[in-house]
Amino acid sequence: MESQFELFCLLIDDLEESFSHPSSGPISEHPAYQRFLSGAYALGFVCEDLSHDGRYLSRAKREGWTESRSFLELRRYIHNLIRAERATSEVIDEGLGHIEDALRSRVLQRVGRALRSNAEWREIVSASA
Repeated sequence: MESQFELFCLLIDDLEESFSHPSSGPISEHPAYQRFLSGAYALGFVCEDLSHDGRYLSRAKREGWTESRSFLELRRYIHNLIRAERATSEVIDEGLGHIEDALRSRVLQRVGRALRSNAEWREIVSASA
């Protein structure tokens, strides 16, 4: 549903806002971080039908990559980001987590903008209604 996409974009915005205040401790202690992780699962961005492909994490850092991706590829990026974050959970508090890296490199913010402007997901929602 459209509200799911908008909620996920708001979770990205919330996480970015929280991350912009570094004095508030490790990112894993931010409530916005926990909401983002929970939301990614609850809203279907992380799911069993996609395999892990870490190449998405490096590809997304390329200029223009997120803006030219389909909804499915953006969803795969989020899926891979969250799976990689879970796999390296022991180093998140040291600033080495994948989500923190995605925020520092502004990839996650670009993904949010791309999701908001991607008409393909609106077609998917319309077709399933």
